[in-house]
Amino acid sequence: MAQKLALRLNGTSAEAEVSSDPEGPRVRLDDRWYDVDFVPTGRTGLYSLLVNGRSFEVYAQPRAGGWDILIGTRVFEVDAGPVRPGRQPAAEPEGVWVLRSPLSGIVAEVAVSVGDEVSAGQVLLVIESMKMKNELTAARGGTVAEVQVRPGERVDRGVALVRIE
Repeated sequence: MAQKLALRLNGTSAEAEVSSDPEGPRVRLDDRWYDVDFVPTGRTGLYSLLVNGRSFEVYAQPRAGGWDILIGTRVFEVDAGPVRPGRQPAAEPEGVWVLRSPLSGIVAEVAVSVGDEVSAGQVLLVIESMKMKNELTAARGGTVAEVQVRPGERVDRGVALVRIE
């Protein structure tokens, strides 16, 4: 039996359907089906994600109402809940977006300053963790209102790093 979910991915609404078929789990997004497998690796927050045969290493941090997810160098905020009949997906939120650290590490570089105009996908800062440099990008465009870290500073998962309005 398939389960329908209302998703918000970095502020964009979508509807998904998750199905457990005999061949394995499948996910439908925008009328396209994907074969998926999502397995914890044994290390806290680290998962193996397989999508249509393509493998990804994923760091996932649960939070109230959803997850903060790091895939490669991209950070995603994912909120999910059941689809309610007759209810339309929520409109794009206005106002503030906060980049929270998806992993623990050392801030290697801060690429923006307060007052900078940024666009979606632009690198905001780099965190070094386990000898890997991870570029964290903006989920949406706007003006940098606050930068809460400096290069060399240690951060934990979930800590607010940059606020964009």
